[in-house]
Amino acid sequence: MKDLDKITIKLKDLKTCYRIILLGLMVIIIAFFMDFFNNLSESPIMFIRMMGMPARFLGLGITLFGVGRHLHLLHLNILKMDRSKSMEL
Repeated sequence: MKDLDKITIKLKDLKTCYRIILLGLMVIIIAFFMDFFNNLSESPIMFIRMMGMPARFLGLGITLFGVGRHLHLLHLNILKMDRSKSMEL
């Protein structure tokens, strides 16, 4: 019974996973637009050019972390449903 309570508490964390995924996507989009507008300017700033690729990788890493965490919670939900069915029998 204690395992089901722990799983239920972790499943309430689903909004956090969604926010982590959105944060990663926002970092990627901001890095893309920074590079885009930097290339349009007459005097490109070298710092923005240097930080564009690492910012994209950071955004990708954050997004993948959020997706992995979400998949982990889905797995916990399946375990919870399986255990609750076995307790009913």
